[in-house]
Amino acid sequence: MACGEKSHDILGCWSMEFEGEPDSYSIVLADDSVCTSELCFKRDTIYMEVKTDSQVVKKEFLAKYILKENVILLTDRYGKTKECLFKIEGNMMIVREIFNPHEVIMRLRRVSK
Repeated sequence: MACGEKSHDILGCWSMEFEGEPDSYSIVLADDSVCTSELCFKRDTIYMEVKTDSQVVKKEFLAKYILKENVILLTDRYGKTKECLFKIEGNMMIVREIFNPHEVIMRLRRVSK
């Protein structure tokens, strides 16, 4: 696989998924509005977008990232780095601890626009 192909697969917005839940994570607020958060992978940056009723109400920088094979190197705003394993299968991305690959950090589902 060419270098650009793997990075292209990760681009876009992803929503957290919880075990046994077919839908992405969302909260229904007291006024019946639906609040969701998505991790959005741009060219080299990850942002978190918080949406209420499909409108972005907050966009926050999370990290810069570099992809190497099946490893993602994350650097947050304070310069702290973390390496994780990741695998994309269809519309799912599974992020695992690099030193304990059986430990799943998070499951993400691609958000269709």
